[in-house]
Amino acid sequence: MGFSAGSPRAFSLIEVMAASAIFAVGLGGIFSAFGTSAHQFEHQRHTTYGIHLTEGKMEELLLRVSSDPQLQAGSVFGPDWFDNRGFPAASGCPAATGGLPPESAACRYRVTWSSEPGLVPQVRVTTVTVTWNEREVAKHVSLTTQRN
Repeated sequence: MGFSAGSPRAFSLIEVMAASAIFAVGLGGIFSAFGTSAHQFEHQRHTTYGIHLTEGKMEELLLRVSSDPQLQAGSVFGPDWFDNRGFPAASGCPAATGGLPPESAACRYRVTWSSEPGLVPQVRVTTVTVTWNEREVAKHVSLTTQRN
């Protein structure tokens, strides 16, 4: 038993085209959502590594004696470089860059720190900043503390 052109159970070409268009729009939305979530995952991963590197450098600086030359007020230090997994980078990273860090796996995160005089005598304000390149946009995380 086949369907004939006049059969009420057959689909017209217009109905098939409309269903195909709706299906294509739905697939486009799904693929767009996958792309957006992949970008969000990448951003969150970089931010997490940046936070860990910032905290690690801050802890290192807090353990140093107050007379350490890298804690002298009015100075900026670094950069220290880390790879895309948060491990210290091998040699070959630029000594200093004014703009974006390179978008390379070997030299992903640039860590700098500074020390400024505080409002109270004998107290310094220390700031650690981690910067990375995320799709040609500089992203950064900073932590600030006061110490004597």
